[in-house]
Amino acid sequence: MVHQYQLNGYNIVLDTCSGSVHVVDDVAYDVIAMYKEHSADEIVAALLAKYGSRPDVTEADLRQCIDDVASLKESGKLWSPDTYENLAFDFKNRNTVVKALCLHVAHTCNLNCSYCFASQGRYQGDRALMSFEVGKRAMDFLIENSGTRRNLEVDFFGGEPLMNFDMVKKLVAYCREQEKIHNKNFRFTMTTNGVLIDDDVIDFCNKECHNVVLSLDGRKEVNDRFRKDYAGHGSYDAIVPKFQEFVKKRGDKNYYMRGTYTHYNTDFTNDIFHMADLADAQAGSLPYGAQRRLEIMRALATSPKLLLLDEPAAGMNPSETAELTETIRRIRDEFNIAVLLIEHDMSLVMGICEGIAVLNFGRIIAKGTPDEIRNNPQVIEAYLGKKEG
Repeated sequence: MVHQYQLNGYNIVLDTCSGSVHVVDDVAYDVIAMYKEHSADEIVAALLAKYGSRPDVTEADLRQCIDDVASLKESGKLWSPDTYENLAFDFKNRNTVVKALCLHVAHTCNLNCSYCFASQGRYQGDRALMSFEVGKRAMDFLIENSGTRRNLEVDFFGGEPLMNFDMVKKLVAYCREQEKIHNKNFRFTMTTNGVLIDDDVIDFCNKECHNVVLSLDGRKEVNDRFRKDYAGHGSYDAIVPKFQEFVKKRGDKNYYMRGTYTHYNTDFTNDIFHMADLADAQAGSLPYGAQRRLEIMRALATSPKLLLLDEPAAGMNPSETAELTETIRRIRDEFNIAVLLIEHDMSLVMGICEGIAVLNFGRIIAKGTPDEIRNNPQVIEAYLGKKEG
């Protein structure tokens, strides 16, 4: 399938099945739009009528453009075969469960960040707060469709979710009641810009939230470039002391600082170190998993093209390994860095690697994708032993 759209003065053509993205001029854009339903002669006649006044659009030019489109089609970069077509019908018939919800509790925000993808929390609509009735029905839906899964994840999001804090507290209390009835365990995440953090919020998050995400772009000059209040003032000085107090009282419970990487702070690793400094903690006092992640962040400060990791999950518990997996994935995807991983933890290897080489007594016995390795007889024999008889 081909999807065409225009954005910010660009004509963009996306071939959904191959992932090919083409940025084309107006003429090529129209040729592609007509290509499947019209003959070459029909396309030429129509576009000569449309662009005939342009000296750079001749019949020869149009036919060359049609030939170029045909070449892209032949090479699988336009109208490529949909390899998932036969799987889609089967997928719809599967007995699936819902395990998590991102709950948009505040359709508004108390900051006026210029880069906000949600139009300052309004998502191009009127400002509003989610009612308890809507939130309750969402939780009922999650329970009803979770099947036998016990652990359910709920992320309070916005806008700024603390602008609807009373409803959030009421909804969490409702979920705690439902846990006993349905044998479920809710794990809540709060995402906040920090403006409304106070002792009540801190106590609630420490009691009820499995995880908290604190949004700070980075150093003061980086943060205040975009994250301003409605009076146009930067938010750094207002929120950093609140974040520091929050982290101090959070103890060993999970939390994340979420920064923002743009072309204004290509030295983003310095923002990472700055946020670590704000925690006012020595590296040696951090939990073991956090120490290992900090070591990786230090390596990123050298702006490497290739990151070599030798058994980074050694000694970690399952929760720390899961966090490490997400850290490595983000480094690969967001920094566009290749990662060479040596590891014995198969949950990490299978969860992050695109290509795997298996060594047995110093000799490579298999190479391939995670699925290929998982089903390779030599690998199974090397790690599980050979079945007798």
